[in-house]
Amino acid sequence: MRRLGATLAVAALLFAAYLAWLGWLAARDALPTPVLALWGEAIALAEGQIGLGHAATTYPPLPLLLAGAWQRVIGAPGLPSPALTAAALAAGLGAAWWRGFQRAGLGAAAALIATLLVALHPFMLFLVAEGPGTA
Repeated sequence: MRRLGATLAVAALLFAAYLAWLGWLAARDALPTPVLALWGEAIALAEGQIGLGHAATTYPPLPLLLAGAWQRVIGAPGLPSPALTAAALAAGLGAAWWRGFQRAGLGAAAALIATLLVALHPFMLFLVAEGPGTA
């Protein structure tokens, strides 16, 4: 149970870091076009303007379905739901990296440093900013 709590704490830390990054981009109107386009489709999906059949046949379907679910549950203005989806998926990936580093024999602090180095790499930040469809 202790390991699960630590893994969730690492995921929450990374999610907060990604949200800060995305909030900084949104404050400067620098969100990429693919995120905004996917956000429009997610809003239409959440409001029932497009059907689930259309969403399931888009390429790739998973980002639209996840962003539509976030939009339906949260639906708040601010950060686009595709950006929140990308941040959540990347935070989960970072938590898996942290567990992998620990299983490889690193201590908790060293695993956290290695995870932060990989998870906050500029290319990873670019992938998070581009939304879930890019990765």
